[in-house]
Amino acid sequence: MSAAGAAGGELGGSAAAGRAGSAGAAQAGSGNAVGVTWLTLKGSQAPSSEPINASLGINGTLYAYADGCATLSWDEGTRCASGQLCTAGANFENWGIAVGFDFHGTGPNDDPPDTKLLWNPEQVGALGVAWRIRGNAPGRQVWVLNMQPAFHGQCGVMTCEIAGPPDGSAMPALEGQLLFDHMVKDNWGGSGTPYVYDPAAVYALQFKLPAINVGAASFSFCVDALGVIR
Repeated sequence: MSAAGAAGGELGGSAAAGRAGSAGAAQAGSGNAVGVTWLTLKGSQAPSSEPINASLGINGTLYAYADGCATLSWDEGTRCASGQLCTAGANFENWGIAVGFDFHGTGPNDDPPDTKLLWNPEQVGALGVAWRIRGNAPGRQVWVLNMQPAFHGQCGVMTCEIAGPPDGSAMPALEGQLLFDHMVKDNWGGSGTPYVYDPAAVYALQFKLPAINVGAASFSFCVDALGVIR
């Protein structure tokens, strides 16, 4: 798998503008309406130096990665991915491409350096995630990834998730929301490690285009915004 880092361009706003209710606002169990706090993005980063991100405990990075057959171009400044998927293959060796977002990571000068850390949504009252994507993203899926427990909350390699079906949603809207308590388990046909989603052990969000569902399709899409539902 290949990955790209983060830099360039900017999307964001003031703390007052960062929290906005959406037209399809979800309802909490108490009946109170909840809204979306949109992250301040600087290119492919959501740095904790920005007050909105810091209030959510987020120091994140968007990046793209793919199987060994797909072609993938990722623009760090615009957060746009384009390319071509391959068919899944006779042994399902080609899984597709994904744009990932690590919620909390360290930089090269931090201690520990260049490490993905756990993000606990419950600590900041997060009920789910929201996004705005435009373009052609065939067969898109959204998954919330738990970190493999063997890393003990600190992962310094590319792939840190449990090697099993994650929780989330298949075929979500391009502009959509996902509540953590409404997620469903992916279906890997009995393969992978079965596990129960741990709300305190989240480390990443994944927008995935699965080769097994869409075949040799082309794609070209941009992640315009990411937010947290509270």
